[in-house]
Amino acid sequence: MNQNDTYVLALDFGGTKLATAVVRVADGELFGYQKVSTPASMGAEASLSLILQTAESSLEKSLVPSDKIRGAGISFGGPVSADGSKVVLSMHVKGWDNYPLPALVSEHFHLPVRMGNDGNIAALGEWYYGSKAIPDHFMYIQISTGIGGGFILNRKLYAGQGLGAEVGHVKVRFEDADAYPCACGSYGCIESVASGWALARDAKRLFEVVSKESIFYQTAKEIGECSARTLVIAARKGDQDALSIIRSAFCSFALSLSDAITLLDMEEIVIGGGVAVNSWDLLEPILKEKIPNFLQTNLRGRTKIRLSQLNGTETLLGAAKLLDI
Repeated sequence: MNQNDTYVLALDFGGTKLATAVVRVADGELFGYQKVSTPASMGAEASLSLILQTAESSLEKSLVPSDKIRGAGISFGGPVSADGSKVVLSMHVKGWDNYPLPALVSEHFHLPVRMGNDGNIAALGEWYYGSKAIPDHFMYIQISTGIGGGFILNRKLYAGQGLGAEVGHVKVRFEDADAYPCACGSYGCIESVASGWALARDAKRLFEVVSKESIFYQTAKEIGECSARTLVIAARKGDQDALSIIRSAFCSFALSLSDAITLLDMEEIVIGGGVAVNSWDLLEPILKEKIPNFLQTNLRGRTKIRLSQLNGTETLLGAAKLLDI
């Protein structure tokens, strides 16, 4: 079958959202795209039931003939086994431990299925469709609810023994008051400092202590939430407390990127995820300021760093491309 006329059903299991689409492999066009909120409090079975219904809707709305769909690809928000046959665990939704997800999806749709960790899958999608598979050495990292990512090294997706490339759990804080516990069970990870859930934690703490006349307090009341978004909006308005939290978090993020550059000398790093996209005007200047200072002189300026232009579809695109590797 001509690849220009082949399609893959892609499923994205995230901590806060579930997404599905039928992807045309040749150019990454999505058909029948669907997105729903993850019923996280209801556990794995509820998430599986909902995404199967959502995927069925994608198949119907895509209008792609069934004989042109050659398989399904799964992006899962958590560690998966080295052979991709089981979910190891989810740090945000209970009930996924040692779960044979690909087999169940295959049985439901009567299709061959492959699965990977969402960070690795997003890296594959961004590298192939966003960067046109040009860099030989590439990194993708996203700041969303959590922080994750993956690497393309020597033009191949890298995962070590199966659990490698957990970029959100690189340590940036140590055993002191700033070393917050992380969802992974450790502490001081970049996810515990700069992710959406970490910034929401800091926003809630700030709300409890600031003056009711402060820009941050008024912003939180106006939009009805204490979140990463609240901090970003207040920082743009000139609130110094919010700006201090954002700057500290993003400086730590810059440190984690500089460590990756030092270890692997990537040609390109692409940053995605809702928090990064919605705060790029604050994040980019900090990266430009701090990363060169963290690097040895002969590594400065060698790695291109840019924001993803795939509008959050990189995991679905990578899940589709997974069937080709």
